[in-house]
Amino acid sequence: MSTPSLPTPSVALAHPGSNQPGAQIVDLGHYRLLRSLGNIQGGMDAVRYGVGELSSVCLQFDAHLDSVHLNLSVLANSLDAARDRLHETAEFCQACLDACDLDDLDAMIRRRDELMAWMAAQAD
Repeated sequence: MSTPSLPTPSVALAHPGSNQPGAQIVDLGHYRLLRSLGNIQGGMDAVRYGVGELSSVCLQFDAHLDSVHLNLSVLANSLDAARDRLHETAEFCQACLDACDLDDLDAMIRRRDELMAWMAAQAD
């Protein structure tokens, strides 16, 4: 970073108390302004660098969020499948309990065979 070069003042006036004609009056406010502009430029460079770093961090964060979103989607699908499987298991258990309550042995055997076929179909 470089400070802007200070131009030569364009005002050349004779100082009222000076015996030398053409003495120059230097406007220090002008030089202070140029120095302040140089400081502001340095601050802007630092802000620009910080914004670049922040942008990089945001891109990394976005990539991590995409990964987390993908993993949560897989987990949600697994939980849905587990919930469905649990519901089917509960239905099967209730059907087995109902079969146990039958009084006729032949009806119990038929129901058992039906449940085994249903279970085999679910496994495929």
